[in-house]
Amino acid sequence: MSLQVLLVEDDEDYRALLADYLGSLGHAVLAFPSAEEALGHMTGAGDGAPSLVLTDMRMRQMSGLDLARELRSTRPLLPIIIMTAFGERQLAKHALALGCSAYIEKPFRLGALRDTIEKLVASEDR
Repeated sequence: MSLQVLLVEDDEDYRALLADYLGSLGHAVLAFPSAEEALGHMTGAGDGAPSLVLTDMRMRQMSGLDLARELRSTRPLLPIIIMTAFGERQLAKHALALGCSAYIEKPFRLGALRDTIEKLVASEDR
């Protein structure tokens, strides 16, 4: 199943790596360096609504949690995966309590990201 993934990651190299990997899985990827730019896309005349959001937790200005809160207010069923640094489990649990669908700890294997997305999509299809 091909998804429209909204990727939000402030590290340029990591964002490119993830965008390339997700693209190789057949997903359409819209990548942004900040939550603010991603929200601007969501509210503007963008390339269609995403079917999944993959966002970093810690970014320079608006955090991934802030982004999730904003998206939940208008898109309560949109699956959101938060990427956290190793050791941020409490923040990740907080993200789940806010309505995020899943989290994945950095550094992670790309296959683990694929598996997380597949599980999420399978649960959404039920």
